[in-house]
Amino acid sequence: MSARRNPTETINYPNGENETIVTNLDGTKASDIGTATTPALYDEGVVEPGGTIVDDDNGSIVGVPDAAISDGSTWTSTTADGTSNTTRTFANMLGEAYLTQTSASDQSYPPPMADAVTSFDGNGRPIKFVDVDGTTTYTTYDPTTGQAAMSFVDVNNNGVYDPGIDIRSTSKPSALPGSSTTSGSTTNTTLSNKGVQTSVSTTTLGSGVTQSSNTNGLATTTTTSDPTGPGDYTVTTSNPDGTSVVDTYVDGLLATEQVLGNNETVTTTTSYAYDGLRRMISSTDYTGTTNYTYFEDGTEATVQTPGHNAVAVNAIDQTNNAATSTTRSDGGTINTPQNSLGEDA
Repeated sequence: MSARRNPTETINYPNGENETIVTNLDGTKASDIGTATTPALYDEGVVEPGGTIVDDDNGSIVGVPDAAISDGSTWTSTTADGTSNTTRTFANMLGEAYLTQTSASDQSYPPPMADAVTSFDGNGRPIKFVDVDGTTTYTTYDPTTGQAAMSFVDVNNNGVYDPGIDIRSTSKPSALPGSSTTSGSTTNTTLSNKGVQTSVSTTTLGSGVTQSSNTNGLATTTTTSDPTGPGDYTVTTSNPDGTSVVDTYVDGLLATEQVLGNNETVTTTTSYAYDGLRRMISSTDYTGTTNYTYFEDGTEATVQTPGHNAVAVNAIDQTNNAATSTTRSDGGTINTPQNSLGEDA
């Protein structure tokens, strides 16, 4: 019995360029090469006792053991433009991405890796990040709300915040007087390493319908109107430059979006239409109307933008609703046949 071949999809573009995508048998991408893309190779594996990095594909050992890598971790990597451009990311058994390695720019193979390490507390929140250049950032949290309270770049690498040396950013939540727990404000302040305030941003939520954000005196306000019927309301966003965006909802669906200039004159309007199953069937703006159609099962069948032929799905695999043949707006066709397991053949 012959070995199973990795699914391969080849796309030939009208300009003569091409792209070949190879996936592993588990559906993950193995490589993406061709003249129409930046060539890239993808890999994955596990970490065995002692920090040994093992490739899932063939069981080979990748690189050298690293004490910063936890046993039982999983890893993924991307290599682009040669072996000296590899990024490898490790996740612990909780799925937290705690380590990113990037290769150094030399010609050795496997290339030496520089580590960027993230540490978490018992609640899964990042508390320390050490970048590849050794720069360390610490984050602390408010014990009452659990929100991030302060982070600082440890310029002198002594593990504590030193005013006038380290760069600090703080976040302070507060409740509005007499308001419910859903109302309040959060103020974020950034100080330079000289202790000079460089940025202040305050976000306020009041009565559950109005939210404002003020950064260095520039205010953005979002207001939701009282409903005029079930699911009928407007959301108005006012920007610091005097422009605004008004979104109108009907029956819970976005019906129109208007962009207004600072003189409150409408500059653009986009309207949306839906079928009886609440699927969008058209959107109309200054360029014209884009139309959408669907198969009976709700899978998108065609999309036709103004001045172009429709992009159409010609055939789908009934086992997983994946498109097996698609016609592009330029008339070209992409064929991605499926095997009996619903994988790209």
